[in-house]
Amino acid sequence: MYVYVCTCRHLINLQDNVTRRYWHSLSVWSVTPTTKWIIEFGGGSASYSTDTAVIELRYTSDNDWSTSVIPLDQYQDQLRRRILSDWENLQREREFYEEQLQKEIKEKEQIQQDQEKEQQQLFQEKATLSQQLDDATTLLEQAEKDKSILELEYNEKLKAKVAEILEEKTQVEEKKQIITEDYETLKVKVADMEEQYLKEKQIIIG
Repeated sequence: MYVYVCTCRHLINLQDNVTRRYWHSLSVWSVTPTTKWIIEFGGGSASYSTDTAVIELRYTSDNDWSTSVIPLDQYQDQLRRRILSDWENLQREREFYEEQLQKEIKEKEQIQQDQEKEQQQLFQEKATLSQQLDDATTLLEQAEKDKSILELEYNEKLKAKVAEILEEKTQVEEKKQIITEDYETLKVKVADMEEQYLKEKQIIIG
């Protein structure tokens, strides 16, 4: 007789009273997560034995299955031992995985705290940069405003200076015109005086 587990394990080293049976029944009992019992009942006339047999399958640490046959007069004691042993192992594994889980939880919490701290720092840096940008924008706007005011004042002063120069030029032109007129008048007067002098001279000579 061949007994398979998960359709891929051929169980060997089993006794003839277990394997050489025909027309028999099998029942599988999960004793613990790592221990399974196959209970074999009956058998036909050609069977080597018809006594009830208990086949134990145990999952080993190297990811394989070990097999053994438990005598009926020992199955209760073996059952108690298997349950205690396997559950103790499972309890140790559970404690180990719980420790690992707590460690991972603490690591994740620390990572989350670091991320929150980093985000807070980034937020503060962003707020600082935003404030600096606002200040720089305000200064730039004020500089542009001051520049406009200075340009306006300069233009007003320039216009006033040009007007002053034009006024002075006009005054100079007017003075020049007066001087020219006075000069022409003086020339006429001098000519008249010379003519009068010549007339008087001729009278005296004549």
